[in-house]
Amino acid sequence: MYKAIVVFLKSEALVNQLTDHCYYQGHVHNFEDSSVSVGLCSGMEGFLRIKNQVYLIEPLEESLDGDHAIYKQEHLRTKQGAFGYINDTVYNFGPKASGLYKGKYMKNTGGGQQVVEMVLVVDNTEYKKFGCFKKIEERMLLVANHVDKDHNKNPIAVASTITHEMGHNLGMSHDDSSCGCSSNKGCVMSDTIGYVYPDSFSTCSQAALKAFLQNHDTRCLLDVPNESKLYGGPVCGNAFVEKGEDCDCGTVEECNNPCCNATTCRLTEGAVCAHGECCHNCQLKHSSSLCRKSAHDCDLDEYCTGISAFCPEDEYKMNGIPCNYNQGYCYNGQCPTHKEHCKTLWGADAKVDADTCFGYNVRDGTSKSAEHMMCGKIYCYGGNPFPITNKRLTVTIGSKTCNMAVDDSATDDLGMVPAGTKCGINKASVLPQPLPKH
Repeated sequence: MYKAIVVFLKSEALVNQLTDHCYYQGHVHNFEDSSVSVGLCSGMEGFLRIKNQVYLIEPLEESLDGDHAIYKQEHLRTKQGAFGYINDTVYNFGPKASGLYKGKYMKNTGGGQQVVEMVLVVDNTEYKKFGCFKKIEERMLLVANHVDKDHNKNPIAVASTITHEMGHNLGMSHDDSSCGCSSNKGCVMSDTIGYVYPDSFSTCSQAALKAFLQNHDTRCLLDVPNESKLYGGPVCGNAFVEKGEDCDCGTVEECNNPCCNATTCRLTEGAVCAHGECCHNCQLKHSSSLCRKSAHDCDLDEYCTGISAFCPEDEYKMNGIPCNYNQGYCYNGQCPTHKEHCKTLWGADAKVDADTCFGYNVRDGTSKSAEHMMCGKIYCYGGNPFPITNKRLTVTIGSKTCNMAVDDSATDDLGMVPAGTKCGINKASVLPQPLPKH
């Protein structure tokens, strides 16, 4: 699922809707532990893996008869080196969480297909290396197809680097000696690479990904791109339901959905549905069937409608309704409190600091008066040495030391008390100024 955009010097853009469906993934027949990723646009180029052995395939440049070379991955000569981004900070807290952090009361909307949208940018230097748009397109699509050492002719090398960097984006740090790695080729998040490219994630990476999905707002991964803009046309077998399809469960070999015909992407005989929380045994669930349970005080249960295979959109209680044993008010589906925000910023052991610290909000003008001081910057103690923003500011008031998180984000300052937080009786924070709750 892709499109190519060519940008010229005067900023005009040419969008190519690519219709060459010549990139494939699969496995080797009769070998259960195997995988294949190849492009067939200009000869065959890619790799195949059988158990722990990886073979690379590419056309012979000088051959007039369409001959190809196949060789073991370890014979691909590259320099040993480090990945482009090294964790060189004293405190490594994973990705900066501005816009991604998830509070205790934010529902994890898992269950749907999750998609990472990736942009590959080719500059003029890379273009000159290949000489024409067609070769560049084939090169980039081969790289993307293999992502499932920098600047190498074989696309598996670039794909390995991209996989590593995407791991950082999803909360993974570099592996250390405590991480278990089941592959003799090494694991993806190692801070160095050798002559053989890794093909597995370590136990640390798997745990980090699980924590990232649980503790951050990853609803953006459920935002499936608009197929009409990214596809050259519907393709049955790509696991995306497109125009003209009732269902799509992947290739014939991959599909295990009895409600969907993998060859035609049509529902099987007698089936009413094939996908969705409200689809069971190829039939729609009754309208009284619970499809999404309430996650917290400010959330509501959702039920199937009886006419759709998918659960209705998430609904929440009205803003201002007391929640969490009257410690907060519902606000946009959450129950924000000072206590929970301190934990989000500084870790599970963090606590809300004394009123003395919040009094500084009046002195520096963040809050208009003492009655509003709990609605400005948030002060916490305990927890980690640094907040998730990786920056802190320490203020000394008399003998009291107060810490606040510093966030450079221009859109959502995590160092402030979150909007909707209870700041007093019948008062809630509405940034940038606190307003009475009605």
